[in-house]
Amino acid sequence: MSCAIFCLVVNLLKRPLRVTEVVDYEDIYNRSKDRGLVFDIFKNMEEKVDPRLEYLKKCSMQSLHFKADKFDKMLLVDQLKNIILSFLHTEGIGGLLVLSENAQGQLIPFNNFPNLLKGKGIYFVKTIYEPISPDNILSGLISGDLSSSPLEQLKIVTDEDIFY
Repeated sequence: MSCAIFCLVVNLLKRPLRVTEVVDYEDIYNRSKDRGLVFDIFKNMEEKVDPRLEYLKKCSMQSLHFKADKFDKMLLVDQLKNIILSFLHTEGIGGLLVLSENAQGQLIPFNNFPNLLKGKGIYFVKTIYEPISPDNILSGLISGDLSSSPLEQLKIVTDEDIFY
């Protein structure tokens, strides 16, 4: 944030700041919002985080072992974000979402099982008819891991069914 904008915000709020004082941007934002003054620098503070996307992010990070910014970079691409949102918003049982990394290491979503996986993947299947909401995300989704080798995946599935 530039010094001029910061000084303007401080003057508008009529609150002198000492040089050693820690600036609480959340407090400045709330007080400026109460007075009807919302600046562009505070726009990101108004954006709410979608708990459904956070759940998918958390499950994917645990399964695929990647950093949080990889999922966030995927959501910056509108086409990839629309694939995920269409999965969450459509009605019907059996909707499928597969997340895996491509050869460049980018996270890519699919609406069906990909023909070839370069590495491990994770799938989400809808088990309810309604669109997925923050209230029904735990009961409405089943997730699991995908191996890059179909035979290895079949072996894991059959071992789980036989021994458990």
